[in-house]
Amino acid sequence: MKHFFGVLFFLLFISHTTLLHADIESDWVLTNESNNIKTYQRVYPGSKLLQFKAICVIDARAENFGQVLRDLEAMPLWMDMCEKATLISEIDENNRTLHILLDLPVVKNRDLVVKTDTVYDLDRARGIVDLSMVKDSGIAVPRGVVRLEDFSGSYVFEYITREKTGLIYTYYADPGGLLPAFLVNFVGKHMLYNTFQNLGRMVQTDKYVEAAKHSKDRQLFESILSDPQRVKTILKNRLMEYCRNETIIDRAVNDPNIVDLLINGDGVMMEQVFLSWGSREMLEKAMQTVLRTHARQYTTDEMIIDKIANNQELIDAIIDGDQPGRASAVEMIQAMLN
Repeated sequence: MKHFFGVLFFLLFISHTTLLHADIESDWVLTNESNNIKTYQRVYPGSKLLQFKAICVIDARAENFGQVLRDLEAMPLWMDMCEKATLISEIDENNRTLHILLDLPVVKNRDLVVKTDTVYDLDRARGIVDLSMVKDSGIAVPRGVVRLEDFSGSYVFEYITREKTGLIYTYYADPGGLLPAFLVNFVGKHMLYNTFQNLGRMVQTDKYVEAAKHSKDRQLFESILSDPQRVKTILKNRLMEYCRNETIIDRAVNDPNIVDLLINGDGVMMEQVFLSWGSREMLEKAMQTVLRTHARQYTTDEMIIDKIANNQELIDAIIDGDQPGRASAVEMIQAMLN
């Protein structure tokens, strides 16, 4: 069955989320974890409705996603509850205004007009599709359809390896009409998950894999990854988003073995860093990977390497920063090496 929340997801699929209401934000709560997809929700400020987020790593190249997103005719194949997407105006392939028609069961269908703007954060090897709802679009509401009252969302795709891409989807939507909040929230959570699964399958199909081989996006990623200094910048910026100890991070990004993990590695470290968005535990695992790799610059003694990689006090000092009155992270490493 289809649902208008698929549209929310699409919109979310295009924007680095920014709340429209500046009230108190609640914490994200994990609601589901299956098929490598984690979904979260939190109370949206000033509303009875919830804001949703999903995060996952998919076995597909980053450039494949752009090919899927730009194919409007195929949108109903992956966006849950989407009946049709029509192009209203276009500056270029990354900046469009769309009219989305959503096919809902039982209640009246919904529609909305959305402006999409794709930007690239090249210092983090990250693509961001920004979406904003156009409320005074001049586009007539089709007969028998109700226009969404509000929407905000985001979609971010992030390089993990050349064969893996991290995805984050975030959205909030008010479908309007007389739907009770509990029903909207229930459906929204599941439609986000369904859309996420559908999109993951789409980016792996031959049509988009072949198209991506000749895309500007591919040229962009290949250019970045061929520049060692840009790779170091990406790695540092990614790690500093989660860690406060710049001294240790600087040492790590100047370690050829760690930099090589970003370009030629299996992606475990970058996947752990990426997924740590919703998990302190995952971030600590990422720091263990960094420490285990970096310690090999100083010793081949596996017992010492294990001791460094599994030292909780050291891991905390990297994530939270050095604390007054305590040994610094550098001093702790040196003590264990000695």
